[in-house]
Amino acid sequence: MVSFETVDAIVLLVVGFLFIQGLWLSSLTYLMFKRARRRNKLKAETRGLDDTLIEDVFLLHRSGMLIRHLTRRLKPQVDSDILTGMLRAVQEFVRDSFREESGELRDMVFGELSISICSGRHVVMATVIRGDRPTDLLDQMNATLRDLEREHGDHLKDWDGRMESVHFVDEFLEKLLEGNYHLELDDRTHPLIPSE
Repeated sequence: MVSFETVDAIVLLVVGFLFIQGLWLSSLTYLMFKRARRRNKLKAETRGLDDTLIEDVFLLHRSGMLIRHLTRRLKPQVDSDILTGMLRAVQEFVRDSFREESGELRDMVFGELSISICSGRHVVMATVIRGDRPTDLLDQMNATLRDLEREHGDHLKDWDGRMESVHFVDEFLEKLLEGNYHLELDDRTHPLIPSE
């Protein structure tokens, strides 16, 4: 026959084991909940970033001539020269309408498309962006334009309209179009040098 002390010890042992197991499961559940909440918060912060991409990149000389147009679309639906002329015309219209001598149009929104414009000393870059967060790509655009002008500013300054003399722009623009233009950490804090 089993004594009451043995039964009490066994019950106490089982209850203790269940209590410890309950604590362990509670801790595990809490940690999983905390991790899921952190993951959902991160998703909420980055929502739309994966869907935001550059559809077209236009690189224009300060004279208004189109240097290069790259697109993701298999068949561009607009004539590059017409769009280039329209961008310049809209910028001039805004400048004239608001009687501003300096400054340039930087952004336009049309439906789900945004047009962002970055200006350098010798060239202007316009990008057509599809997605909810076009401003997330501005650092890459500014870095692309800055690096392009830093490395090839002499060629771009006096560009004579010959495409073979600016073949190097494709490397920069293709990286940007693919979303592979990586920034150095210190470059993110320095904006593009304003135009002269």
